[in-house]
Amino acid sequence: MLDHKNRVADIVDCLRSAAAGADVAWSISNALDRMRYGLHGSLTPEDRDDILRAIVTAHGAALANLPVFSPAQLALGFGAMATKVMSDCQRHRELPLGASLDLHDRLRIFQSELDIVAREQDIAGRRKARANKSINVALGTASTSEAREGPENL
Repeated sequence: MLDHKNRVADIVDCLRSAAAGADVAWSISNALDRMRYGLHGSLTPEDRDDILRAIVTAHGAALANLPVFSPAQLALGFGAMATKVMSDCQRHRELPLGASLDLHDRLRIFQSELDIVAREQDIAGRRKARANKSINVALGTASTSEAREGPENL
């Protein structure tokens, strides 16, 4: 189990990976998972600032790399992330129950949408790999193991 500082670093690392363009949807979803279940209102102002900076850079990468989302959808999702960070830092200023439930649901919706995109990207990647393998077999440029498997096993 990770201690608090490692949890914060893990969230920041996930968001930095997204900002770098690495598996953007998957990386943001993982950061959300860690935010929703790993912090529990224990952020220091330094933690808050580190995570908020990472959210801003990941938001920019999401705008550039996730065209399936409108800018408004991303603004809602990243706004919810920032609100969660702020409320976890200012524990004495907890959100009213209705607003807290809305925030929790908004984060869950955003994470679900990101998970769907990440899974679609995984499927597309595997489909492309199978197509490339089929082309290599047909052209006779497949490796020995690919040629043995043949296109019927794609």
